[in-house]
Formats: sequence, C-alpha cells, structure tokens
Amino acid sequence: MRAAHPGNDKLVHGKFEEEESFNMDQVPLAFIEGSHRGTIARKGDISVAVKELGSGLSKRQGSLNLIIRPRGRQPWPGLILRGSKNSTRKARAEEMEKFTWRTLPDGQKVRRHIFVVHQPKAWVDTDTAVACVEGQLFPFVVEEEIDEFLGLFDNLSSQRADRFKDALADRGGKCVFGPAGATHIWQPVDRHCGARYHVMLADRYDRWEVSEEARLHYEMGTTPSAARRRELMVDWVEDVYEQLERERIEKEALGQETIFSSAFKKTPCMISMTGTSDVDKLMDPEGVMEAIKQSGDPFFRDHKITSFQELVVCAEGKCEHITRQWITLTEQEETLDGEKFKSRCGSLEAADNPIARLVMNLLKSGYRWAGSSLIQFLGCGLDSLMVHLAAV
Repeated sequence: MRAAHPGNDKLVHGKFEEEESFNMDQVPLAFIEGSHRGTIARKGDISVAVKELGSGLSKRQGSLNLIIRPRGRQPWPGLILRGSKNSTRKARAEEMEKFTWRTLPDGQKVRRHIFVVHQPKAWVDTDTAVACVEGQLFPFVVEEEIDEFLGLFDNLSSQRADRFKDALADRGGKCVFGPAGATHIWQPVDRHCGARYHVMLADRYDRWEVSEEARLHYEMGTTPSAARRRELMVDWVEDVYEQLERERIEKEALGQETIFSSAFKKTPCMISMTGTSDVDKLMDPEGVMEAIKQSGDPFFRDHKITSFQELVVCAEGKCEHITRQWITLTEQEETLDGEKFKSRCGSLEAADNPIARLVMNLLKSGYRWAGSSLIQFLGCGLDSLMVHLAAV
C-alpha cells in the first residue's frame, strides 16, 4: 500500500507519513475498571466483610473509541455511553452540554478534550462509527491542516459499511483494513495503548473510592446513579488523555519514544515505501514471526525468513535468495515439448488415484507446482510420481 502511494522520493513512508497515519479501535470500559477494591481490617479478625459498590459496575458500562497516530498531538478520545431509556430530550441535551463544554470559574466555557456519543447498548454500530470519526477525526485533521490521511481499521462490520468508508473518502481518508483475527499482531491500539487507558482509569477509580462521595455510598449500601457514573467516566477519560498528552509532549521534546510511537513500531503499520529504510531496522512487530512460523507457507521456508525486515525485502523481490522455481500449468505448456506434455497430463487426468486427481485439479485451478515431485513427474512419468509422493 505504501509503495503504491509514494508521494515523492523525499518521503520515508510514502504519501502518508507518521502524522497522516491513524489507527482506530474500541476498548470496552467498566465503571469499576480493574481496581483491586481493597478492604481494611484489624489483625486477628476472624471474618472480614468486603465492601464494594456492586458487581454490576464491573461489567461494561461503555466503550472507549481511540484514534491514535505515531507522532504529534493525538485526537481526542471518544466515549460511547449507554443511553438512558427514561431520560427526556431536555435532560439528554443538558448532559451532552456538560460533556462537551467545561465552565471555568469566571463563567467562560471551553471545549472539553473528549467526544461523547450515546448508543443504547454502547455498541459501535454504523451510526456510532460515523459519529466518532466526524467528532474525533475530521475536526482534528482540519486543525492539523491534513488534506489526505490513512485510516487503519479492523474488520468490524460498521467500519466496513459503505457509509463509513464514504464519510472517510469525502474528507480525504483512505481506508485500509487489516487481516481479520490478527489485530493483536498488526493493530497499534492493541499494543498497550488500550491497556494503558485501563490501568490509568483504574487509578482514578481508586482515588474516587476514598472520597467522601464513595464513603457515603458504602455506608448507605447504594451505588452512584447511571447519570453520575457517566459523568465520572467522562471526567476520568478526559483526565487520562490530558496526562498522556503531557507525557507525549515531554518525551517528544527529548527525542524519546512515546506510548504511541512505540505502539506503531511494534506493528508492521509504519513500514517504509521500500522496506529497506533505516526506520525499518527500528521496527520490531510483536507476534509477526510467530505467525510466520505457524503459517507453514513454503515462501518463508524457502527464503529462510528470520526477521520482519527480511520478510519485507524478500516480499519485494529484492533479495538474492535461490528458491525453488514455481511452475504453473500454463507455463509448462509454454516450455515443454507439446506431445510429451499432453501425454504426461493425460495420464495424470485419467488416473484413478485420488492424489493424481487432486494434483490435476490444483493445476487447473492455477496452483503452482515445484520441487522434486515436479522433476520426478516430468522426467519419469505418473508411476514414478506416485512412488515419490508415497515416500515423502
């Protein structure tokens, strides 16, 4: 993809450099986010009553929609909250006003660094996915003066919807969807960014747990209302975002890795146009080599791939490895003596042996045939091939 969009020769990653490459993913959130919920008791007590605010609060209360890029200011986080069935339109409008604007002591209102949207079950349906990019990403690229950008997405059906892709395209976005079932390998948000939010939100819950508000709930055996939980979660997510931004600014000023640049380097997403740039040597995608070993693809064995960098070079055909010659049925027709070839294939097609029929069907379907079995067949015929395959 990056080689197909080079931009110009001065660019490392092609048309979409670090500032123009974004990854979006969702992280489920609970109100009690991973907290240890400790209970204090006296030494020697025989029984201890563990106090907590109710098991239901440890279940998903919302979804965090993160959009990140390797370098520079990060887009605001999005928070998808469960919508209240009983709230009136006026109450919902007042709540959204509170989640959108912060009132300063002098009465001035400033935009909060978070985008909030309601969905009945806090799911990312197509409407919600479109709302998130419209509220988080589109204003951001305008402020950053980015005309065209790359969006890296998983295969969530709402993100595969034409309406979602059209919304991105209208704003200069090119959608790329990573391999299904492998987000833990290629998706940057999954490389500790979502987990970092979980840890930091749990820390904020722990702080609230020792507040006067929480103490009163413990004593009365009550829990915060749904509206209050939404309010707290919005405050905490915004606070985490602002802390991560302070850390990012400090580290980038010192030339150090940030959680965002590290996340992209641990995936193949920021590969250069050529795959041979100095930046590629710094990439260390976690899980890629293990996936290669488990794939069983002979390409990796033939090229003796031992690192992601070697994979990139070999895939571009820029290596000097001597590999097996892969020959299709069409290529065989062009290079072999016509009568001899027809005789060989005729015996293969007429054979009752299921292996022979399988080989012929694969060749007709365009599959490639290589190695000693091909040599054996072309040189000695069908019987010799069957003996050879039985031996291996």
